[in-house]
Amino acid sequence: MAVQYFVGLDLAAKHLRPTGVCILTSQGLCLTWMAYGDGEILDTVRYFRPLCVAVDAPLSWPRRGRTRRCERMLWGMGLRPLPQSLGPMRALTRRAIRLSTILKRYGAAIIETFPDGVRKVLNLGAGVPDLWRLGLRIPEEISVHEKDAALCGLVALLCWSGNTVAYGDPGEGVIILPKPPLREMF
Repeated sequence: MAVQYFVGLDLAAKHLRPTGVCILTSQGLCLTWMAYGDGEILDTVRYFRPLCVAVDAPLSWPRRGRTRRCERMLWGMGLRPLPQSLGPMRALTRRAIRLSTILKRYGAAIIETFPDGVRKVLNLGAGVPDLWRLGLRIPEEISVHEKDAALCGLVALLCWSGNTVAYGDPGEGVIILPKPPLREMF
């Protein structure tokens, strides 16, 4: 079977700040690095042609008010995604929406997730050994942004295989999280 690629992005609000990037293969090989600027992100997606890109950033604005239904639903579950009404989140949301529009042109599905929610749903700690237990082959010495990107990449793969739940209203925006329990996959 041909290798399939999935991308996870821990997107920074400003393009000059580091964005965590993960390329995850269907066999569990996980490559991570820090990207600076939209060009690096777009080149990565163009080169690897992933089936799905999961982004740790809001991909839509609320229809009305300050929060989206997906955020309110997750708050009700004890999860804490940040709403766009916070100052720095506005810049992040603008960048994420702009980038997702471009990324869709490359044929990948673009989804929104958030790593803290993934950790809580799957009962994971913040360290790399927790990712190893899921079967991800990832180096131990990586930045927090790369760890978050790896979790986003995992959600992209899980979404493609039908092992996720979408919270929210598809017309306004959804946040995708894994279906627990999750065992070693690779």
